[in-house]
Amino acid sequence: MRRTPIRQTILVLLAAAHVACTSATETRSTPAPAASSSPPNVRLGPAGQSYVDPEFLAEEALMVFQDSADQSIWLGRLDPETGGLASRTGKDHRVDVGIAPIYRSLNGPEFGVDRNGWAIYYTKPSGRGDKTLQIWQARPSGDASRLEFALRRLTGGVGHQTAIARKDPRSPSTQVFAIAGAWRDGDAVWFDVNSPERTETFIRRRPSGTNAEFIPASDAFVTSIPDADGIRQLAIVDQRNGRTKTITSGGADLSSAWAWRAPEYDDAPAVLALENQAAIGVWVRRGAGDWQKLTRLPIPDASGMQRLRSPEAFAFQGSSYIVFSAHGAGRHSASEVWVYSLDGSAERCDNGQPGVFRSEPEPVVIGGRAYVYYSIRRDRTNWELWRCEPGLGG
Repeated sequence: MRRTPIRQTILVLLAAAHVACTSATETRSTPAPAASSSPPNVRLGPAGQSYVDPEFLAEEALMVFQDSADQSIWLGRLDPETGGLASRTGKDHRVDVGIAPIYRSLNGPEFGVDRNGWAIYYTKPSGRGDKTLQIWQARPSGDASRLEFALRRLTGGVGHQTAIARKDPRSPSTQVFAIAGAWRDGDAVWFDVNSPERTETFIRRRPSGTNAEFIPASDAFVTSIPDADGIRQLAIVDQRNGRTKTITSGGADLSSAWAWRAPEYDDAPAVLALENQAAIGVWVRRGAGDWQKLTRLPIPDASGMQRLRSPEAFAFQGSSYIVFSAHGAGRHSASEVWVYSLDGSAERCDNGQPGVFRSEPEPVVIGGRAYVYYSIRRDRTNWELWRCEPGLGG
């Protein structure tokens, strides 16, 4: 949904009591390329096929998505040579049916990875007449041509929704974020799939739009927690002991946190967040030191939009990039897809059609090339899948 539960970033850095964050200058974006030199965009899949909130597992060249026609989950394979679908529709394996509509779960199916392999996590009613939403797991078995899925309901009792799963092949099991209770003001929790009945609450009465992301190759995650004034600050939570360390203070309201490893800084952990949905802030932690703010990336100069959503960072050819969407004022207003470099250069990465709602851009590095996949909403049940190849790297 990441969201959908959904992901964006930017922060103002002030020195805090137990955190030393250095100030960073705002980086102005360079103009977007002219339309004649814009990145190639390709629509994937046939007309009429809906791809709701697709997610990708680049290491396996896989895509999972929700079909709004019957609320089913489908798994498809990507062609590593082209970044396109390996089959005509991408409907290679049906995983489950009757899952929660996206307007209820606000997040489609997600991949999770541990040392046992990958699985899919999603929101679906409990079943047998019980419409309470819960988190489910679908774990594959069999060969690539004839996959079967073992379906397992993980949560019970009070409703749970909006699953985001950890992807860490070194971990003995997968941990999952979820919202316990109503989406707008439920508690933010996490649990281990080996003991899903034991949920750990890290935000009570979570503000709408607050998310969390696991920091790769670590036992910690980043989220945004309201301070005494109700302004959300970035915080790092240690999963091993539950200790929380706030790394920002004052300034803008921070949301849509994301985490990755920054190759420019020897693969140090890096995080980002949206500042009042108007800019993206980036922080890095080198060694055992404190988190330091690197930069602030505002809405690109060439964009005519007013707010940012769904930022996700990724590494490609030794550099970090951030993909995000820029939106107008309305809920489903016209929007654009962009890619930022940490040096402030910005490139628009969509088909350029005016007046359409684009959402959930997803970066995927496959076959030695970087792609950005995004959705165009034509109506409530018709979501097109598009792929852009930005001009990144050397």
